[in-house]
Amino acid sequence: MNWDRIEDSFKQFNGNVIDQWDDLTEDQLGSCIRETFGIADDEAECELSGWQLRLSEINRDV
Repeated sequence: MNWDRIEDSFKQFNGNVIDQWDDLTEDQLGSCIRETFGIADDEAECELSGWQLRLSEINRDV
């Protein structure tokens, strides 16, 4: 398996996600998560915070 190719693909994907949803506020994104998955406010915020933490760790490693 070519890890360089996988890493490049992931960087491109990550950039596309940021380009697509960068204009959303955290509240708007949290609202979308709640509506889509039918979960409570605090659970949606926890999911969003966890995802943001993972993205920041990935960007730090790049």
